[in-house]
Amino acid sequence: MKPIYFNTLVDFNKSLVKNASVLVLIISDKFLYDRKSTTNQFNAGAAWQNIALQAYDMRLVIHGISGFDYNKIRINLNVPENYNIIASFVIGKPASKEKLSKELQEKEIISNRKELSEIIVEGKFK
Repeated sequence: MKPIYFNTLVDFNKSLVKNASVLVLIISDKFLYDRKSTTNQFNAGAAWQNIALQAYDMRLVIHGISGFDYNKIRINLNVPENYNIIASFVIGKPASKEKLSKELQEKEIISNRKELSEIIVEGKFK
């Protein structure tokens, strides 16, 4: 893992990603065809989703992370101000649960999802 990016992660994420094959930063251009883009983050999110689905199809493990120092990333990677630093993700091959720290092993459970009625709103916000 290259220190230029790895060292910007919070300690918990460092332990989570240290053995990952790929650490990816999601960045979007704030402008499209010399005009301010209002959908750049939406487009980046759609790209992330497609990558996540492909990784799953390839039986890889993919995990989104936002626990890193955004300002340090901008400086370390020389990211221009006209780009949004959105999030990042790691991709790796599945490994046994025992290779994880005790803390991470405890988090390796199937989580319940909210019912659609809890997250979809018809009409105005209440």
